Amino acid sequence: MRYYSTQRPVGPGTFPQPKENKVLEIVNFDERTYCKESGRDCWGYIDYEKPLSEKEAVSYELVREQLLDFSQRYMATSGTSFLRTFATAAELNEWWEAQNTDGQYFCRLYDCEKGIDILGSRYMFLTPEERFHDDPQQSLFGGGGEMTRRDEIDAEVRRQAVRLYPRCVALFELPLMVYTQIMNDNTTRRKPYRVSEKRIKDIIGTMPEFQ
Repeated sequence: MRYYSTQRPVGPGTFPQPKENKVLEIVNFDERTYCKESGRDCWGYIDYEKPLSEKEAVSYELVREQLLDFSQRYMATSGTSFLRTFATAAELNEWWEAQNTDGQYFCRLYDCEKGIDILGSRYMFLTPEERFHDDPQQSLFGGGGEMTRRDEIDAEVRRQAVRLYPRCVALFELPLMVYTQIMNDNTTRRKPYRVSEKRIKDIIGTMPEFQ
């Protein structure tokens, strides 16, 4: 399992060394380089025999190799790291149950279609009936109602913000990046999304990921 070092070259003390998880290979790049497998600029990578725990990876600012499909409905993140995307709630919940306690606690789960996100530390106390479901008539907390056009656009802003953030040098760049992406995507939409860069900035300002 490959993990990318996002903040520094790989060297002594910069990566975990679990007793029962052998390091197979360490590679450092000549300079910080964008890696599509991690979705951000990295200094190098470490290959492990088995996956690290999410806590181990986050503690050393390592990002697991993961080719992500952002067209899928559900997503799991940890800090600014993308962990997995899922086509169905059943897949997400199966992955969730397989995590250790730290992995469950520190992640954030998204239903990108409904624009809902929830911290793992809260999700772990929900009953199976209260968790994400693919049934369109059932919401996370048992509520109902249709998503408005504004809700749909706001959800897309949040989804793009999380997806594009790793490419930012600084957070102030993110609203323009999201705006540009949405305008580009409008060419494929039958009914384009109308949203200003200021509105995008306001939405991002409310997102706990960027506080």
